[in-house]
Order: sequence, then structure tokens, then C-alpha cells
Amino acid sequence: MLRIHFTPADLGRVTLAAGPDVMLELQHSVLMLNGAWGGSWTDRWRRSVLPKLSPRIRPVLDLMPVLGTRPDFLTPVGARDFGTALDRVVTAPTTRIRAELAEVGPLSPWARDLAAGDVSARRELGAVLTAYHNVGLAPEWHTVSARVTADRASRGQVLLDAGLDRLLDTLHPDIRWTAPTLTIRCPAAPDQALEFHLDGSGLTLVPLFFGGVSSFVRPPDGPAILGYPIPHDPTPAAPGDRLVSLLGRTRAAVLSTLSNAGSTTQVAHRVGTSVASASQHATVLRDAGLITTTRVGGSVVHALTPLGQRILEESTIDPSSVR
Repeated sequence: MLRIHFTPADLGRVTLAAGPDVMLELQHSVLMLNGAWGGSWTDRWRRSVLPKLSPRIRPVLDLMPVLGTRPDFLTPVGARDFGTALDRVVTAPTTRIRAELAEVGPLSPWARDLAAGDVSARRELGAVLTAYHNVGLAPEWHTVSARVTADRASRGQVLLDAGLDRLLDTLHPDIRWTAPTLTIRCPAAPDQALEFHLDGSGLTLVPLFFGGVSSFVRPPDGPAILGYPIPHDPTPAAPGDRLVSLLGRTRAAVLSTLSNAGSTTQVAHRVGTSVASASQHATVLRDAGLITTTRVGGSVVHALTPLGQRILEESTIDPSSVR
């Protein structure tokens, strides 16, 4: 269990990350390779990735165990593109690498060379991380970005409608807020209590597509980072028969799936229709005042209006039935 203690200054410095953190996602995707977490989507991803992994990747993956200490230099926070993040990893000071690897436990010969500052070991680290990223993350990055963007929009709406207390208390079932302390259940060490005081540094909340467990990082400078898992396949509330009769089955399903805010691509995937069709239905629903649409970077995120939310309170429909 981890308890994060806030001061009044920290409460004014809680922010939501603008997008996914590529190295946090990479690390957490490694945790999912062993099958400890995940659902149907993760199972499909794992079956696709595992046969493509070279044995040379194993020494690096061993530095990111499911249980135990993981060196923070492998997950420089705040870098959204892989090239920038990789450069920060391979140029990390040798003193930091050595100190953090010393806490990991028994090291492979390659890891001992890395801790000693061996240049070829650094090059191998960069090559292996690049190879894993190209197989495990790059093909899914559009999905990762879209889901993180949608979650950010949803959390932002919670903050606007219900305030910071509600936002912090609804991040994940393993995270609980009792002011001024955020308590995070750690499956790896359920009986161990760790205390951390922000002391005015603030906290950045980072949605994790490859979640499984939460991730807390304290960088050398700047705010602390809390990565929290987001659901892959949320089950939406859905309209009853009268709304289906009014809107049509596909449009009603589009409205239903937006009980969890999402991009046009996500809506199309959830409902089982084309992106063009999802966009057309979203336009009609927006014109009717049932949803809002916000542009975030190169994507748009749709979310229910209060009227749209009220309409969905009566009954349910399985969006897959429209396929």
C-alpha cells in the first residue's frame, strides 16, 4: 500500500497529462506479457506480440519485473514521442544507472556492464528498447492515444462537474482519496505500507492504457507522477426500445457508448460501424444537443451532455447487436 500525502499547495498543482507517456506505457506493456493482467484485448495483443520477440530482448525485460523494484531511469516521464524518451534513457548518468540497478537485485552480465558505464551495453539497451517498441507499442499507438485522450476528457468533465475530491476518488478501484491522503493498493506488496509526502511538488495524473496496476514515479525535479489504469472495453449504458425507435438502432448505440467519452474511431470500434458512419451519427446527435464534440490535437472527443445522460437512464442495449 502506498499513501501519498498532499499539502494545500499540492491540491492546486494536480494536473492531467496531455497524452500518453510512451515509456510508462512500454514498461506496463512488459508487465502484461506474462498474462498477470488484462482482458480479451490484452490476450489478443499478447498472442500477437510474443512470437515476434527476439531472445535478445529478455535481459532488458528482466529489468522491468511484474513484482519488485524497477529502475526509474528506464521510464523518463513526460516524453510523449519514443525518440525523445529513448534518448533520455540511453544518456542517463552512469551514477544514476548504477545506483538504481543496485536496488534491483542479481544482475545479468549485460546489466552489470550497463551499470559499469559500458558504451556497447548502452547501445544494446537502445537497440532492444527500439525493437520492443516497434513490435509491442507502435502498431497500437493510435489506439493507445485515442483511449487516453478520451479518458482525459472524461476525467476533465468529472473535475468540472464534481470537483477535485471526486476526480481523485474515482481514478481506479485500487485508489482511494481521503483528504489529504491518496491511498493506492499495491498487489505486489499488500502488507507493506509506504508513505510519500508531495511537499508542494504537485502531482500529474497519467492515464495508462497498458495498466494492470498503478505506477508512481518521483522524478528528480518537477511534480510526482501517478499512472492509473484505464479500462479497455467499458460496457456502456444504453437506451431502451423507445429510444431505439426514435433514433434508430445504430444511432442509439452510438449515444449509448458515449456514456464513456471517446473519439470517432473509438465509437466506430465500440459500435461495429465505419468511422464515416460514426461521424455522421455523432453530428446528428450533437445537433440535437445530446453530445458535445471537442477537438484535442488531431482528434475529436465526443461526450454526453446532461440531456444525453438523462436519456440513457432507462434501459440497456448491447451495441454489438447492430453489427
